[in-house]
Amino acid sequence: MREIIIRRGRKVAAQLRPPPWALAIANPQLVVLSVAAGHPDGLPDPDVLATLEGRTLLRTDRNGWIEVITDGTQMWVEAERP
Repeated sequence: MREIIIRRGRKVAAQLRPPPWALAIANPQLVVLSVAAGHPDGLPDPDVLATLEGRTLLRTDRNGWIEVITDGTQMWVEAERP
Protein backbone atom coordinates (compact mmCIF):
# COMPACT_ATOMS: atom_id res chain seq x y z
CA MET A 1 0.00 0.00 0.00
CA ARG A 2 1.44 3.37 -1.02
CA GLU A 3 0.44 6.34 1.09
CA ILE A 4 1.31 9.90 0.26
CA ILE A 5 0.39 12.73 2.54
CA ILE A 6 0.55 16.39 1.59
CA ARG A 7 0.48 18.80 4.51
CA ARG A 8 0.18 22.47 3.78
CA GLY A 9 0.85 25.16 6.37
CA ARG A 10 -1.14 28.38 6.54
CA LYS A 11 1.40 30.65 4.83
CA VAL A 12 2.44 28.08 2.26
CA ALA A 13 -1.17 27.25 1.39
CA ALA A 14 -1.96 30.92 0.96
CA GLN A 15 0.96 31.54 -1.41
CA LEU A 16 1.37 28.28 -3.27
CA ARG A 17 -0.92 25.63 -4.50
CA PRO A 18 0.09 22.36 -6.00
CA PRO A 19 -0.45 22.34 -9.75
CA PRO A 20 -3.10 19.80 -10.81
CA TRP A 21 -0.49 17.67 -12.59
CA ALA A 22 1.50 17.35 -9.34
CA LEU A 23 -1.57 16.12 -7.48
CA ALA A 24 -2.33 13.71 -10.31
CA ILE A 25 1.18 12.25 -10.04
CA ALA A 26 1.26 12.15 -6.22
CA ASN A 27 -2.38 11.10 -5.92
CA PRO A 28 -2.40 11.66 -2.14
CA GLN A 29 -4.81 9.66 -0.02
CA LEU A 30 -4.97 12.50 2.49
CA VAL A 31 -4.35 16.24 2.48
CA VAL A 32 -4.00 18.10 5.80
CA LEU A 33 -4.38 21.88 5.87
CA SER A 34 -3.17 23.72 8.94
CA VAL A 35 -5.52 26.68 9.22
CA ALA A 36 -6.42 28.91 12.17
CA ALA A 37 -10.17 29.06 12.82
CA GLY A 38 -11.66 32.38 11.69
CA HIS A 39 -8.45 33.42 9.95
CA PRO A 40 -8.70 37.17 9.19
CA ASP A 41 -7.28 36.75 5.67
CA GLY A 42 -9.98 34.26 4.71
CA LEU A 43 -7.67 31.30 4.53
CA PRO A 44 -7.58 28.74 3.15
CA ASP A 45 -7.51 30.38 -0.23
CA PRO A 46 -10.47 29.39 -2.46
CA ASP A 47 -8.03 28.48 -5.27
CA VAL A 48 -6.25 26.05 -2.96
CA LEU A 49 -9.56 24.45 -1.99
CA ALA A 50 -10.57 24.21 -5.65
CA THR A 51 -7.29 22.46 -6.48
CA LEU A 52 -7.90 19.98 -3.66
CA GLU A 53 -11.54 19.31 -4.50
CA GLY A 54 -12.37 15.62 -4.58
CA ARG A 55 -9.45 14.75 -2.27
CA THR A 56 -9.76 13.53 1.29
CA LEU A 57 -9.13 16.75 3.18
CA LEU A 58 -8.75 17.40 6.90
CA ARG A 59 -8.45 20.97 8.18
CA THR A 60 -7.30 22.01 11.62
CA ASP A 61 -9.86 24.84 11.70
CA ARG A 62 -12.67 22.30 11.28
CA ASN A 63 -11.21 19.03 12.54
CA GLY A 64 -9.04 20.30 15.43
CA TRP A 65 -5.86 18.36 16.04
CA ILE A 66 -5.00 15.72 13.45
CA GLU A 67 -2.69 12.78 14.05
CA VAL A 68 -1.38 10.66 11.18
CA ILE A 69 0.56 7.49 11.93
CA THR A 70 2.03 5.07 9.44
CA ASP A 71 4.15 1.96 9.69
CA GLY A 72 5.10 2.21 6.02
CA THR A 73 2.36 -0.21 5.05
CA GLN A 74 -0.79 1.16 6.63
CA MET A 75 -1.97 4.59 7.69
CA TRP A 76 -4.06 5.52 10.73
CA VAL A 77 -5.67 8.93 11.05
CA GLU A 78 -7.30 10.40 14.14
CA ALA A 79 -8.85 13.84 14.44
CA GLU A 80 -10.26 15.74 17.38
CA ARG A 81 -13.45 16.41 15.43
CA PRO A 82 -14.03 13.91 12.59
